[in-house]
Amino acid sequence: MQWSANASSANSMPNWRIALDVSNKISARLTTSAANTSVNSIPFTSTTGSGIGTGWFIYNNKQSLGVVSTINTTTITTVNNLPAGGVASGSNLTFTKVATNSQLFDNIIPSTSKGAKNSVIGVFGVTPLMANVSSAAGKKRTVPGWYVVKSGMGPSKNHVVTNGGTLYSNNDVVLISSTANGTINSSANVITNGSGVITSFSFPFSNNGGLFVNTSTTTQSITTSTGSSFTMSYALGGRAGRVKRECLATLNLNSVTLLTNAANTSSTVLPFASTTGVAVGQIVTAPGIPAGDSVASFTGTSVTLTNALSATVPSGTTISFT
Repeated sequence: MQWSANASSANSMPNWRIALDVSNKISARLTTSAANTSVNSIPFTSTTGSGIGTGWFIYNNKQSLGVVSTINTTTITTVNNLPAGGVASGSNLTFTKVATNSQLFDNIIPSTSKGAKNSVIGVFGVTPLMANVSSAAGKKRTVPGWYVVKSGMGPSKNHVVTNGGTLYSNNDVVLISSTANGTINSSANVITNGSGVITSFSFPFSNNGGLFVNTSTTTQSITTSTGSSFTMSYALGGRAGRVKRECLATLNLNSVTLLTNAANTSSTVLPFASTTGVAVGQIVTAPGIPAGDSVASFTGTSVTLTNALSATVPSGTTISFT
């Protein structure tokens, strides 16, 4: 999938971005406990914890059974009547939710659905300028476009006292927390020696160590009335800190070649008779222009580069914008 557009802002994607058909399927599976006896109700031993919701699609192998209307503890009803022949006992049914653009666009909230639990899934736009900065920073080459990003989550672990401090008591509580949406904090009482120095913690930490995206968004604190100077270290387990990025569609800006109509008089500005076809973020190529330089801004007759020129660019020089 590919599109072309003349983006005019370094901080925005084309203004029709929501029209891009982006979806992410989240699935769950349940096995029927008996054959259906109602035209729109399917029995199960339990639906608890499945994460299935109203509007999810139901499939028996490749056969569509319709759409979920209501979810009860042991039954799921459909909006429509079930196909002729119904559903047999022991059938392994797949329930699929399609997260739409509005649900995924710029999303930073962890999913509670079974198929994507303990992860954050969002769709983000990468402008040409952002891609150029990322590539110049030595990261894997990034192309402009739309990306689905899945960030894993996990609990805190390997809790170690690095400085026991002084004047603490066993009633004091250490807390590992995060301000990120959807994360789960974790705490534990400290264990001290006779001098009020923290030597360990009252394991296990609450909430099974919590649930966090990465260490940079977590902090540790301690509730105490008398103690001071305590510090600790910890790591995150599970899939915390792991990020998977997949390019869904590339943004292909129109390329253009222009001739300068005078020698540059500024270290970052090139003069032209017209800048038609130029867009912010395009890569600029010509002798005297540093590799990877890009368009920072432009007017009808000039282009300002992100980086300074390495040499004077004479009048009549061919400049490529891609």
